[in-house]
Amino acid sequence: MTHLLCPLCGGSKPLSTFDPASLELDITMRKYTGLGRGRGFRLDSTQSVLHNTNITQPIADRILALLGLFIREGIVSETEVYESLELHANSELDSKKIRNLISKVSSALDEPPSYWSSEEDDSDPLAILTAGLDRLVSEYLAMNAVN
Repeated sequence: MTHLLCPLCGGSKPLSTFDPASLELDITMRKYTGLGRGRGFRLDSTQSVLHNTNITQPIADRILALLGLFIREGIVSETEVYESLELHANSELDSKKIRNLISKVSSALDEPPSYWSSEEDDSDPLAILTAGLDRLVSEYLAMNAVN
């Protein structure tokens, strides 16, 4: 039997039942109670933890690292990423979204965007965001190399 190991969570799943699209698009926490030795467990509650940054931030960091890997390996293109996230630089609203993401990347790196973008990029928010995401992924990979 062949299993896949999830690069996000480390979970193992048989290749024959691997279907990530069938999973709920949420991060949930489940609370179980033991029924006694050899009797299994009972599910007591399930709740979304999507807004708990102690849980979501490490997941987000890992997703960014995986996304960087997929782009470098040619599995997805930057264009596909921008289109799937609806980051089209043609509209003012999209430009605001991009600048918001730039701000978040800047906060995560604790440095201004000018540290990771060239003067040529200053007028192109998408180029600045790309440079910031590249820097964020590099920093994440460097942290993991030290640990």
